[in-house]
Amino acid sequence: MKNAKDAWKNLRLVAIESIITAGIMSMPIMTPFFISIGMSQEEIAFSQMIFTVVVIVLGIPAGWLADRFSRKWANIIGNFGCAISLLLFSQVQSFGGAVLCESIFGLSIAFSQGVDASLLKHFSGKIDKGGKLFKTMSAKVAAG
Repeated sequence: MKNAKDAWKNLRLVAIESIITAGIMSMPIMTPFFISIGMSQEEIAFSQMIFTVVVIVLGIPAGWLADRFSRKWANIIGNFGCAISLLLFSQVQSFGGAVLCESIFGLSIAFSQGVDASLLKHFSGKIDKGGKLFKTMSAKVAAG
């Protein structure tokens, strides 16, 4: 970071991205979509379970890769993967396709949301060494 102005800009961008990505996770249109392609309630629940397991299992390795290489690139790759998986959902016609898209979406979310907090902490620390700014920004993002 060259200066605090750049850190503020990056902090705001990460906060906005975090809020948008979190909003994607709670899309209420998915259940009607799954029903429209003929999935049963059990299949919908199973596909959501697979998504959750992928996020949980790959969250730590995705965070490690982000720390090892680049948090910014992990975030970018995760967001790009989310966009691709949502486009792929438009072509889904079966339970198997839904599971594949949920898996890709879960992996992408693991990369994207896994580094949001660390990027918030990083840029907040450039501005405020005491940590109060990080707490404030984290609360704002959580309130979304």
